Amino acid sequence: MVLQELYEECVDLLSSVGYETNVSNITFNNRLSSTYGSYCEDDFSIEINEKVFNLASKDQNMTTIIHELSHNIDHMTNGSIDSYLEGHGENWMKIANDISEKLGFQIQRYTPFTIHVHYDKKYHHTYKCEDCGAEKMVMSKYKDESKVRSGRCKYCNSDIKYLFNGQYAISMKNGGRTIQLDNY
Repeated sequence: MVLQELYEECVDLLSSVGYETNVSNITFNNRLSSTYGSYCEDDFSIEINEKVFNLASKDQNMTTIIHELSHNIDHMTNGSIDSYLEGHGENWMKIANDISEKLGFQIQRYTPFTIHVHYDKKYHHTYKCEDCGAEKMVMSKYKDESKVRSGRCKYCNSDIKYLFNGQYAISMKNGGRTIQLDNY
């Protein structure tokens, strides 16, 4: 099923139980990796993880879209999203519980289902900030570090430099994370 069609079906369901939405657009965002969807308060838009969307059932996708639409409803009702619990505060919970009760969906902060998505990334690149010394680990499908976006330090906004290319592993001695350098 196409994203736009499923979105319109969710909007109609919410309208049938008295909730009006105001979303500017709904699109796929392939950079979402730890969430199924995201509501953007700045431009009233919804982004959906395409890999999850393609693997999930219709009901699971509808649950995700209605979850994000409930953030929009909270935003429209209260003028902004409660920053408490990353937008899942008391006002949002009231809306989500009411929608769940009326429509039979299980709308909650954390999704009630699990989808295992395989991301084709196997190379670990580590960078270090030249000013404050903070390290950043980036996973990539590319072996060559020149093709990997390194960005800037999240603490001091300085340039970061490349350290090494390797795999993280679990130490059998102490259970801690260790680095296994790639030997090519």
